Amino acid sequence: MKKLALVFLSCGIIATAQADDCDTAQCTLSVYMQAHIDKDVNTLYQLTAESERGERNEFFSSYQRKHGVTEVFQMFIEQHTRFDLTTIEEGDDFARVRADTEYPDFRTPALERGRQGIMLDTAEDWADFVEYLNSQGFASISDQAEFYLIKAEDEWKVLSPTLH
Repeated sequence: MKKLALVFLSCGIIATAQADDCDTAQCTLSVYMQAHIDKDVNTLYQLTAESERGERNEFFSSYQRKHGVTEVFQMFIEQHTRFDLTTIEEGDDFARVRADTEYPDFRTPALERGRQGIMLDTAEDWADFVEYLNSQGFASISDQAEFYLIKAEDEWKVLSPTLH
C-alpha cells in the first residue's frame, strides 16, 4: 500500500501537488482533498467524475450552500486540518483510496456557546468564535472515508465524493 500524507500547520502547507502532475489516484485525491479544505470549487468540479458532478452552476451553488464559511473561519480550518491517504486498490481504470482526516471540533463549542445565547450570525461573530477557539483550545475529530476514483481520458477523477 502506498501512503501519502499532507499536513497543514499554521505556517502553511508542507507539501502540495497539482492535478496535472498526478499519475496516480492517490495523488489526484490529495489535490481533491486540498481543494476541499481550500474551498476551491473549480478544482473540485474538474476532479469529480462527470457522472457525479452534474451541471456546473448547480455544483458550485450546492457546494457553496453546504460548505461556505467566513474567511477567518476558513483560515482556521486550513491551519488545523490534516489528512493521510492510503491506496487500498488501484487498477488501470479504478481505484479505492482511504482518507484519514483530522480537523477541529468546532461544532461542540459552537453549540455550547449557542446555549449561552452567543450566536454565529455575522462575520464578526465568526471571528470572535475563532479567537475563542484559539484561546481556549479545541478538540480534534478523526474521521475516515473511502473514495472511489475512475480513470477517464487518462486522468483520475473522484467518482463518489463524500466530503463532510
